[in-house]
Amino acid sequence: SWWATSWRRTAPAPLPTFGRVPQFPVGAFGTMAHVGPITRSVEDAALVLNAISKPDIRDWYTLPYENLDYRENLELDLKGIKIAFSPDLGFVQVGEPVAKVVKNGMKIFSELGAHVETINPGFNCTRDTFEKLGFSAIYQTLKNFSPEEKKQMDQGLVTISELGKKVTLTEYFEANKDREALGLLMRKFHEKFDLLVTPTVPVPPFFAGQDVPVPKSQKRWTEWAPFSYPFNLTRQPAASVPCGFDADGLPVGLQIVGPLFSDQLVLNASRAFELARPFVFPDLGALKAFDN
Repeated sequence: SWWATSWRRTAPAPLPTFGRVPQFPVGAFGTMAHVGPITRSVEDAALVLNAISKPDIRDWYTLPYENLDYRENLELDLKGIKIAFSPDLGFVQVGEPVAKVVKNGMKIFSELGAHVETINPGFNCTRDTFEKLGFSAIYQTLKNFSPEEKKQMDQGLVTISELGKKVTLTEYFEANKDREALGLLMRKFHEKFDLLVTPTVPVPPFFAGQDVPVPKSQKRWTEWAPFSYPFNLTRQPAASVPCGFDADGLPVGLQIVGPLFSDQLVLNASRAFELARPFVFPDLGALKAFDN
């Protein structure tokens, strides 16, 4: 059996600064819906970004077109780059197998000459903020579909749409204030650090068809993806790169986050890591975790 969520661990997946890639129409999650490629290499990701970041006047949120070739300077030296490593953001419960692989992977950046410091950025869990803003955006996207049409949709999506319907206007504006505070905190954080590195996901991959790894105790995907959506809230660029495998042969991802508009730097760091630790796809027949 194949496993869910593997793409974020087995292929480079950079998400540029919000607005770098025009969207029309805007994604279901509104201003938190970043658009980026999923590729077999960072160089391919840069090539795709060259194409999809071209201007589209229909997107009111789009950033000014940079007309860059993101493949240029992709081999930039990381010597002297200041990297903050946050193994758990200060509040995430990370599985020991994932934590071990990511900690081992961080040695690569030090070997490449970067200055690495283990430190948390200083914010609390952003799940409530993300859900109020994101789920209400999903509700707005789905509200005009009929009950018959919704039956054909992913039911997890329909469920969060109904939760979004319950968000009050006051709650929505309060969540936006929390989002603004988080964005300011991260801007100040990046005055000291060029990059922030975390695990991509705190748990190993689980079976496809499940919204959560532990259905008996978990309800929604926001419970197991706490490393990614804080930076959807702040609109920052980030990339997930393959970091290694746990003892069962399951892939683990490492997330590289940059300050706003530092898309090239995130790609550079991702490429440097990729060259230092090339990804080799595992022998599927040798996997221990899922043998049926």
